[in-house]
Amino acid sequence: MFNSLKTLFAAPSDDAQPLDSRTAVAALLVRAAKSEGTYSYEDIRAIDRSLARHFGLNVVEAMKLRAAGEKLERAEVDPQSMITAIRDALAPEERFGVLSGLWEVVLTSETRTKSIDDLLTKARRGFGIRRAESQIAREHAIASM
Repeated sequence: MFNSLKTLFAAPSDDAQPLDSRTAVAALLVRAAKSEGTYSYEDIRAIDRSLARHFGLNVVEAMKLRAAGEKLERAEVDPQSMITAIRDALAPEERFGVLSGLWEVVLTSETRTKSIDDLLTKARRGFGIRRAESQIAREHAIASM
C-alpha cells in the first residue's frame, strides 16, 4: 500500500520517451494545416500525400501516420520539440523534403497567417536550412501539387 502511495506522489521521471521523428513530421504538418484555423479535407490529402512521398508509404500507412501525428499535435507538444526530433533523426536532404512538405500543406490553404509564417521560419531555422533553400523547397512543393 505504501509503495502505491509512494509512486502516486513521486515526481515525474525525467526519462520521457523521445519523439519519434516520423510522428513528429506528421504532427508538424498537422500543426501547419490547423494554423489557419481550419482543418480541411484538402489539408488532410496534402498531409497524406507528403507523408507517403517522403517516407515511401502506401495510402493506409500514410493515413495511420497522420492519425498518430494528429494525436501528438492534440497533446500540444511544443513545435520546437518536434523540429528538434526531426533535425536529430533526419539527414539534411530529408529535412529539406520535410520543409517542402510543410510548404505543400501551407500552400493548400488560401490563408497565410503570422502563426504559419512563424512555424515555417522556426522549421527552416531548426532544420538548418537557409532562406534561399526554403524558397527552393517552396518551388518543389508547388511543382508537386
